[in-house]
Amino acid sequence: MLCNFDELWVYDFNQLVDEPLVKLRVADLASQSSSLAFLSKSEQPVHFGLNQIEVTEAQARSMGELFGRLRKRGEASGAFTALEAQRFVLQCVLSLFAEARGLLPNLPFTLALDACQGGQSSYDVLGNLFGEMNTPGVTPGGQFRGTPYFNGGLFAHIPRLELLSDELDLLSASAEENWQRVRPSIFGNIFEASSDPKTRHAHGQHFTSEVDMLQIIRPTIVEPWEERITQAGSIAEQEGLRQALTQYRVCDPACGSGNFLYMGYNAVKDLEVAILRRIDERRKSEARKDQGVLGLVTPLQFYGMDTSPFAVELARVTLMIARKVANDRLGLTERDLPLDNLDANIRVADALFTPWPEADAYVGNLPFLGGQEYQDRAR
Repeated sequence: MLCNFDELWVYDFNQLVDEPLVKLRVADLASQSSSLAFLSKSEQPVHFGLNQIEVTEAQARSMGELFGRLRKRGEASGAFTALEAQRFVLQCVLSLFAEARGLLPNLPFTLALDACQGGQSSYDVLGNLFGEMNTPGVTPGGQFRGTPYFNGGLFAHIPRLELLSDELDLLSASAEENWQRVRPSIFGNIFEASSDPKTRHAHGQHFTSEVDMLQIIRPTIVEPWEERITQAGSIAEQEGLRQALTQYRVCDPACGSGNFLYMGYNAVKDLEVAILRRIDERRKSEARKDQGVLGLVTPLQFYGMDTSPFAVELARVTLMIARKVANDRLGLTERDLPLDNLDANIRVADALFTPWPEADAYVGNLPFLGGQEYQDRAR
């Protein structure tokens, strides 16, 4: 727990490793004493209100349910495929994130849902919005004036779906929540919510907490670089490290929904900022100031594979938004849009039978397959 005399920041590293679980204003402590019940000697229930974890899990269930309904309806009618339903749900989730993070000005997705609730066709309204998000430049006029270009990856194909009233209600209710508090791990939660338990077991799908992921990421990625940063003395040496960091490649050969890649990207961005701060400190004490700013770490340095097409789409989107989240968290001024196209970085493949992308570090849960099935497939 940290205090700056205006706020108390309460951390629980078993749940969140990069942000406080809750921020409490000192002036409000009397009315929010249950949030500090863990400090009491007596056993009292601790209640933080709706924190990031709870909001994320609730919205993941909603989006997982929406996907489940669309998939079932698509299979019954033949109007669209399960992959089209998946892409549509991901486009909706990314749009909600984008509005909350200021990437979609004027709340076009929310207004589009309102228009659909008012009787307009989601086939037209949402399809047109996603089309504008896939058009280079800024939309000059019309219903979605001011919409920026996102990328040609996730929005390269736009499934036009006519939502039923219950599906629209589910999506509209989710849009009313505070998506600023939704964590990118929602994509893993959606994957879990939309996967059959028997399928998860058969494919060895395993979801890892942030704390457990760091137990792999820190010794594999962070600690070796921290040692190099500490040993580098001059500005030139630090700039050389930063250049090397922009060439550093990380791969998760069985990436699932991409949470290891997301955590790895944020770890490498933290290292880059650590180098920049040391350079700034050196420049304050040295006369030499002729070193320019070199290239920046991007999601294009991260690679992954998975046998599930849905997981691959989830991983791409998870890593796409990692850049914006890191920029906000670290106060960076990098570009936010267009999102990086990661179609070539994260692909559908079986890590047990496919050559892995070349990388400097490999992280993640090892691909799992039962011994008998491995023998059968190896034949």
